[in-house]
Amino acid sequence: ANNAAQRLWRVGLATEFLEPLDRNMLALASTPRFADRCTNLPEILTVMAGAFKGHFRGPETLDDPSPYFLSVLQRFFAGDPRFIQTFFTAWQNAEPATVKIRWQYPVIWTDPEVGTMQFRALVGPANEPDGLAFNDWIPINEATWAALTKLESVPSARL
Repeated sequence: ANNAAQRLWRVGLATEFLEPLDRNMLALASTPRFADRCTNLPEILTVMAGAFKGHFRGPETLDDPSPYFLSVLQRFFAGDPRFIQTFFTAWQNAEPATVKIRWQYPVIWTDPEVGTMQFRALVGPANEPDGLAFNDWIPINEATWAALTKLESVPSARL
């Protein structure tokens, strides 16, 4: 991730989340430093669940997940238990979505220093067989761009 994303997330990817699976968006969705700031987490999880349920390489299920999906689920379930029911509700409500190689989901992120920001996350492949993808968070309004600029001067957001 670029410096702006690392400031936004308050991470240093040179020293944290070093394994590819550590950076999976679903695996991170039960990590409080991310999940607590995504005010639309149920919506994000529903979109992701739909993508897994309708995956073009074969639909995923919770009863018989592929080895990769099982690893992602294990990471998710090892996180904060507050988010587990949110995931199960999202899974139950999600319709299978036949996503293309590129797909998207909305993110509403609340930062304690600069307020609420809105992004459209565009998912694009990095290494599809290994389940690796880029999640580009694209600011969708002027207020979000201004907040990102303001983050540059926030001490707790510096790398």
